[in-house]
Amino acid sequence: MSINEIITAVLIFLGAVVMFLSVLGMKQVLQLLADSRYIRRWQILLSLTIFFLVGYLAALALVLTGMMDPLAMLTGLIFFFGAMFVLLVVWLGHLTIDDLIKTTVSKEQLKQVVQQRTEELITAIEKLEQEITDRKRVEKALRELEEKWRSLGLVQE
Repeated sequence: MSINEIITAVLIFLGAVVMFLSVLGMKQVLQLLADSRYIRRWQILLSLTIFFLVGYLAALALVLTGMMDPLAMLTGLIFFFGAMFVLLVVWLGHLTIDDLIKTTVSKEQLKQVVQQRTEELITAIEKLEQEITDRKRVEKALRELEEKWRSLGLVQE
């Protein structure tokens, strides 16, 4: 094996290790998204990542066995599906960011509604407290008036 083939084999092997770690990470993401509308898209990304891992291992085998001719076709396949992978990641990222923006906007709107309702409740409570104070004052005045009328003999007990 030439030095170029050895370096190529090492780089492909390291790439395969990264792909394997990515597969493990994606499985954890899938567990988090069990009930999400994104689950299918993440499953597609996982499938593509596994495909890449197999492609890396096949490329490594071709380099190690000295079969360089099929490597060009395999490289083309990996590049094509790599482009598809990137497209899906960009699409999924766009959808996720859009949902986050909508969620943030919804939370802000909800905060505004809660603040407005709180202010309305405070105003209503203040009015009720004033009404209670007024009623107590009227009740006291009526008692005092009743006492005066009793003292004058106008009201019987």
